[in-house]
Amino acid sequence: MSASVALNDSLAVYRALGWADHTPGLAPEAILALPLGTPEQQRTALAGLKAGEWGSFEALDAASYGWRSWLGDGVHAGMLALFAIRVGVAAKRAVAIAPASGAISDEVLAAVVAARGVEYARSFVTHASARGGRLWIDATSRLAGATVRLVHDLALPVPEHVDYLRDWAVYALGAPANDGWLQPRDRGNISGESLGPRFREHAETAVALGLSVTGPFGGLLPAALERGWLDTDTALDLALAGLDAAQRPATGKSGPPSSPSTSGSLARRAGQTSSTVPTRSCQQSRRETPH
Repeated sequence: MSASVALNDSLAVYRALGWADHTPGLAPEAILALPLGTPEQQRTALAGLKAGEWGSFEALDAASYGWRSWLGDGVHAGMLALFAIRVGVAAKRAVAIAPASGAISDEVLAAVVAARGVEYARSFVTHASARGGRLWIDATSRLAGATVRLVHDLALPVPEHVDYLRDWAVYALGAPANDGWLQPRDRGNISGESLGPRFREHAETAVALGLSVTGPFGGLLPAALERGWLDTDTALDLALAGLDAAQRPATGKSGPPSSPSTSGSLARRAGQTSSTVPTRSCQQSRRETPH
């Protein structure tokens, strides 16, 4: 198998516009300043990039089997994905062709997606959250850094999807506590200044969907309390609501069914939080106790 005529025509436009002379190491604003060509060039590029494969798994020689790219020398798949997003591929296609962090940075991918507008970004986050692509259940997914940034930078609604919330929990926990869950390790964290203002909204959604406390979410309520992202009453409410959600049977919309170990872990977390958070009745009693 080999590249289609349409893909080769797209690659010709890509090279003619000078994109092959650059790498994804450019700053986001530099990527967004690269030319897209004439309307005719953009139509040609989009026709060959909006669908189809860019290579195949096949026999490389008599003794090995692996991925053979059809893009040719000098074409970086990550840069081509950014070019494809900019010339107009659909958000679902963007999710399919965007490489994992390491090939292009999360910040660059988020910036290029955001430049297509809020509705495009929302669609990208929805499709990315449904595709997973993580090394293990609580590790960050392939597009985690881009999706969590897009939701916060563009004030998108919190996705009601457990896979998105797994990614959010890793970033919200932060370094060094999230070491091991953040994959690859060098992809970089997201600042507390960005995550803090919407922590409660995310945590409430995570509790409602039954996000497991066996991963990074288990340590988040005490951490958020220490950072000032939650007040004491809200932290206790969330801990107790999480315990209640874990003990209810799953409903299909509420994520995976709970297990005794998950419920017990959440109960311990609730206890840890409540042991450091005075209950409302205690607070009221303290206020009414005469001195």
